[in-house]
Amino acid sequence: MKKLLVFTMIFVFCINLLMASTNIKMISTNMASRTNTLDTNLPNQPDINIHFSVIGNTRINYDIYKQLVDSIMKTNPDFVINTGGVVNVYNNDNEWLKFKKASKPIFDSVPYYCVPSFKEVFSTTYYKLFKLKNNKAYFSITNQNSLFLFLNSNNVKAGDEQITWLTDLLEKSDKFTFKFIILNFPIYSSGQLGGDIKLQILLQDLIKKYGIDMIIAGNDSDYERLKVQKTTYIISGGGGAPTTPMGTKDENNIVFKSTFHYCDITIHNRTLFCKTIDKTGAVIDEFQIHELR
Repeated sequence: MKKLLVFTMIFVFCINLLMASTNIKMISTNMASRTNTLDTNLPNQPDINIHFSVIGNTRINYDIYKQLVDSIMKTNPDFVINTGGVVNVYNNDNEWLKFKKASKPIFDSVPYYCVPSFKEVFSTTYYKLFKLKNNKAYFSITNQNSLFLFLNSNNVKAGDEQITWLTDLLEKSDKFTFKFIILNFPIYSSGQLGGDIKLQILLQDLIKKYGIDMIIAGNDSDYERLKVQKTTYIISGGGGAPTTPMGTKDENNIVFKSTFHYCDITIHNRTLFCKTIDKTGAVIDEFQIHELR
């Protein structure tokens, strides 16, 4: 009887140990970490599934932002990306408290990544809240077959530290199926603030050379999808700030909506699926991207 009891205890212990190991592997796959270096040793996974959400300009109307956050979290994303414009006054503690309160369901559940607007880049709270190393507002994450490069689009110049870092990582990025660049200022835009010609000149050769699949930006308070050559450009800035109408229509424009929204993106193996959802739950845009390479 004692031998049977000991055997049972050992068996249960082994089962628990196996389950814990499995859970650790699942967490390490989903919880991508911020880094300034690049691990190109991709996991050998026969079935890739990545699910994330994109939102931006979440400032001013935190009730609408909270409504969108609740909608996002019902989809169970692996992580959430914010394109900047999270507060209206970067040194106002009360605004940061409102943002953190509305964002709590995200922070409590999944990684939350954010690029800075021209306001947040000066805020010590921004760096602490989003756990950025060495107070650098640019970083990379990898998730299964995809590379995400987050840039600080404020005062970026040719040959500076950030562009050198970006170029170095792109040189090592051949193994990735999908490559993303996320920044606050849009390179192309039909919104009232428009595209940033300096960024266009600075980044267009890198985008083409290294086959960037998608550029995700904010700044303008609207939703827009554009396509330049093989690269899809998304502007997601309808997270709570008052929406704005179209300015001068960009020749690369495909869809423009002046509405509160977020983007729901899924990568399954070598295909990306994107749905843009407004605050009522309606799908206002939907498209697919297949591997460029």
